[in-house]
Amino acid sequence: METSTSDSYLNSLPHNFTIPAREQHTATVIFLHGLGDTGRDLSTALRTLIAHSDLGHVKFVFPTAPLMPVTGMNGRVVPSWFDCYSFDIATRREDEKGLFRAVNWLNEYVAIEEREHGIPPSRVIIGGISQGGAVATLTTITTEKPIAGFFGLSTYIPLRHQTMKYATSLSKKVPMFWGHGIEDLQVDHSIWKGLVEMFAGLMGIPFQSFVGDKLNRKDLQEKGTKGLRFYSYIRLGHWVNDEELEDLATWISFLLHNSPVLVEYHVHEYHVQERRFWPLAPIHGNASMNISRNVTCHVILNCSWAWATVTLLDAVRNICPPPMSNEDDDLTRAIQLSLQETTRQPVLINLDSDEDEDEEDRRFQEEMKLAIEASKASSTRNESRPQTSSSAPTTQQPSGTSVVSAFLSERAQLEKERRERQKRLRPQAYFSVEDEDMEDAEEEPPAKRQQFSSSKSSYVRPNGSVPSANGSGSNAFNTTASVPTIDQVFWGGELRQTAAQHAEPRKDGLPTFRLTEVLGKKSELEFAILSSYSLDWSWIYEFFDRSVPVIMVAQPDASGEATIKNVLPNWVRTTPYLRAGFGCQHMKFMLLFYKSGRLRVVISTANLIAYDWRDMENSVWLQDVPLRSKPVQHDPKADDFPAVLQHMLHAVNVMPALAAMISDNHPNLSIKSIDELRQRWDWSNVRAHLVASIAGKHEGWPKVIQFGHPRLMSVIRKIGMRTGTAKTAKNLMLECQGSSLGAYTTQWLNEFHWSARGESAEDWLDKSKKSREKLPYPSIKVIFPSKATVQQSYAGEQGGGTIFCRRKQWGAKNFPRSHFYDSKSKGGPVLMHSKTIIGMLEENVFTGRHTQGEPSDTEDDTDDDIEVIEPAAGWAYVGSHNFTPSAWGTLSGSSFSPTLNISNYEVGVVFLLKDSKEADRVACFQRPPRKYTSTDEPWIQEESAYHQNE
Repeated sequence: METSTSDSYLNSLPHNFTIPAREQHTATVIFLHGLGDTGRDLSTALRTLIAHSDLGHVKFVFPTAPLMPVTGMNGRVVPSWFDCYSFDIATRREDEKGLFRAVNWLNEYVAIEEREHGIPPSRVIIGGISQGGAVATLTTITTEKPIAGFFGLSTYIPLRHQTMKYATSLSKKVPMFWGHGIEDLQVDHSIWKGLVEMFAGLMGIPFQSFVGDKLNRKDLQEKGTKGLRFYSYIRLGHWVNDEELEDLATWISFLLHNSPVLVEYHVHEYHVQERRFWPLAPIHGNASMNISRNVTCHVILNCSWAWATVTLLDAVRNICPPPMSNEDDDLTRAIQLSLQETTRQPVLINLDSDEDEDEEDRRFQEEMKLAIEASKASSTRNESRPQTSSSAPTTQQPSGTSVVSAFLSERAQLEKERRERQKRLRPQAYFSVEDEDMEDAEEEPPAKRQQFSSSKSSYVRPNGSVPSANGSGSNAFNTTASVPTIDQVFWGGELRQTAAQHAEPRKDGLPTFRLTEVLGKKSELEFAILSSYSLDWSWIYEFFDRSVPVIMVAQPDASGEATIKNVLPNWVRTTPYLRAGFGCQHMKFMLLFYKSGRLRVVISTANLIAYDWRDMENSVWLQDVPLRSKPVQHDPKADDFPAVLQHMLHAVNVMPALAAMISDNHPNLSIKSIDELRQRWDWSNVRAHLVASIAGKHEGWPKVIQFGHPRLMSVIRKIGMRTGTAKTAKNLMLECQGSSLGAYTTQWLNEFHWSARGESAEDWLDKSKKSREKLPYPSIKVIFPSKATVQQSYAGEQGGGTIFCRRKQWGAKNFPRSHFYDSKSKGGPVLMHSKTIIGMLEENVFTGRHTQGEPSDTEDDTDDDIEVIEPAAGWAYVGSHNFTPSAWGTLSGSSFSPTLNISNYEVGVVFLLKDSKEADRVACFQRPPRKYTSTDEPWIQEESAYHQNE
C-alpha cells in the first residue's frame, strides 16, 4: 500500500534497526541504505561485516528512510532519503532541501550515540550505499564534529559543484573509504572514480586508488588512513560482495583500534593519614591519559585496566610513606594484587585478542576467591584485636585489610555485572537479527553459502553444471570456475543469462554474464564489430579503450538508407538498407578481435544500453574461435556457421564500413575483408548453427532457404531433428518466448511450425491456400508475461516498457489466446528481454523414446546433409528473433516461385537438447510454464499509467 508523506513526518527522525555489540559497546557504525531499500533488509546482506571477529565491540545502526514519492520513478512511493528528480548524472537537478534534511537526521543519530549511549563522535563511523552513501558523503563534507570515519559504497557525491562551499575544516581530517564495483552500471564506476579523485583534490586530501588488492593492516600501518582510499572491485556491480565487506571491516577495525577509546575511570583516592580509600567523581578520558595524582583505580571497561592501574599506582608509591604496620602491609598486598593485573590483556584496546570465555570465567572465579579470603582474614583480625579508648571521641578507621577486601569485592562485583551485561547484549547465534533466511544460510554447507555482491545478494556464483549450448547436446561443466569469468576462454561455447541486479544470485543457481565479462579486458581487445537496435553511445563507449577501433551496426533513420558515418573517435556507425524505412535492424551481435589472435563471437538478446544489462534479464551465447595455423581457400558454396556469418555481415553494410576504417588511419585492422573470417579462423569446434533474417523480399528457393524460418528448417534437417510427415511422424511441441507479440493467424503459426519440424517449405506451398487457412493451431505455447507477473516483478509496471502486446492483437477474433502461458524468470523477480524457442519431440507412446520421424514421401535427405549426432530430445533457439512474422518472415507464391518477405534484420543460434532436463536448464523461463487462466491477461503496455505517453 502506498503511503503519502507530510512535512511533519519528513521532519521527524526516521526509525532504525539496531544490531547491538556482541561485546562491550565502545563504537558505533551508522549505515544508510539505498533508494527503495530498508534498514532491516540491508542488514541481512551485510553478515560478513556485522559478524566480523574484529568488530564485536561495534554496534550497527540501520536507519530506514521515510516513504516518499520519487519524481524520477514517476511518483512511485518508496523509502527514500531525498527526492530524485532524474537519474541522469550529467544533467540532473538535485533535491538540496531533502539532502540537508537527511544530513540533519544522520547528525542526530550521531548525537544520540553520545547523549544516550556515551559514544562520542570520535567513535562513530558513518556511511552508506548508493543514495544512502550520498547522504553520508554530504554529512561528512559538512561535519562540525570529529567523526571517526566515513565509507561510501557504490555511491556518488551530491551537490558536487558546491563541494567547497559546504566543506568544513574537520571534514578534511575524516578518514574515507570508497568501495565501487567496476561493473556498476547504475552509478558508473568509470565516471565516478575520476569525479571522486577530483573531489579529493578539491578537498586537499590524499587520494589512493586500489584495484583487486585485498586491504590489509600492514598497508594501513604503512600508508595510514588519512585522506580517501578508493577500492575498485572487478566482478561487482551496484551492490556489495564479501571481498568488499571484508576490506571495509578491516578498515573499520584498524580505524577504531587507532582512535582514542574514551573510558570512565572509577577513581578512589587514598588518604594516607586516614588510611582509607575515598571514591571520587568518575574521570572520563581516553586509554592513554595520564592521571598524575596519588590515586588507585579500576576501569569499568576492560580496556586499559592494567596500564591505568600501573600508572596510578606508581603515583601512589611515590607519595605514600613507607609501610609501618600490618595495615600498610595489607595496602601493599592490594597494590601487588592490582599490579598482577598487568598480565591481563586488555580486551577492547587490543582488538585482535580472542580470549575464550573459559579463561575469563577462571579469572573471575579466582578474583571472587581472593575477595572472600581477604574479607574473612579481615574479620578474624578485627575480632582478635583489643579495643582502645580515648577521652576524645574518635571515628573508627577501617583497617587496611577491610579496604583491600572492599576493593577486591567491588572489583569482583563490577566484573560480574559486566559479564552479565555482556551476555545480555551478546546474540544467541551470529548476531541478534531474527531472520529465518539468515539462519538457514548459516546451516548451508560452505560451498553453497551465498556471498553478497551484484544484487541484494552475492555476486559469487555456485559451481556446477551449466548448459554448453554448443550443439553437442551434452552438458558442459564449468571447469574454470575458479578463474574469474572475465579471464575465461570458451572454446566450446557458452550460453548464460545476463546478471540482473534484482536476481543475483539466480534462484536456479546458474552462472551469468556481465557486459565486462563478455567483452573481456580492455587492454587485450584490438578491434570490434558490434550490432544493436537501441543504443546509448556514451554508455557503451566507456567499455572500450579509446584507441580500439569499433564498427557499430545500428538502426537506420526514417529514410531507411544505408549509411556510414564517423560518430566517435575510432568509431564508425553503419546502417543497412530498409525498404521505405519499414522494419528494423534488430540484430544484437559482437565480433571481438583480441591481440592474441583469438576471435570471440557473441549472439545476444540485449541492446547496448544500461537498462538491458542491469535491470532486464537477457541471454548471451558466445564462443571463442582460434586462428588457423594456415588459412584455407574461400569456398563460395559453404553454408556453415562462418559462411552464414559472412553473408550476414555483407547484408548489414559492414564491408563498406570496414574499408572506410582501413583507409582512415587504421590500415592494420585484424581483418581487411569479411571473407577472411572463414579463411583465417578455425571454426571446427563450433556446433551451434547460425540463423539469420535479412530484411527484404527474397525470391526463388536458393535465396528463400537462406533466411528466416526456411533457414531454421534447413538447420533442423542438418542436426537430424526432422519430424517427417509419414505415419510415424513425431509431434513437435514448441515453446516460443519473447518480449513482443505478432499478428498471429492459424496459417502463419502452421507455416512456422512446419519449418520448425524440418519439413519442406516447398511441400507447404504445394498445399492450397484455402486448406492452409483452415488448419487448426499447431502444438505451440506462446510464452509471454501476464499483467500480474509484470506487476509483481521488482520494477513493477515501470519495468514493462520494452515488452509489447496491443489490445487490438489480444482481442482479435481468431487470436490464439488458449495457447498463452506465463513467462516467469528462473532467476528471480525480474522481467526478461530474452527470445527463446524450445522445440521438444513428444515421446512415442509405444516405445517411450524420443525418435525422429520418417521423412515425407516427396523428398529425401542425403547422408551428407545430416550431421552424425547422438539421439536428442529437441533443440533450442536463442537470439534476437521475437516470435513474429516480421522477424521470421512470411512465405507466399508457389512451390515453383516462392517469395519470402521479412521486415527485420535478426540473428540467433540453434543447438541440440539432449533431454528435458537440459531444456529446463537452457530455457530462461520456468518450465513447465503456467497456462493462462480465464482471469489472466497479457501485459499490455499501452494500458499502463506509466506508459501512456510512450
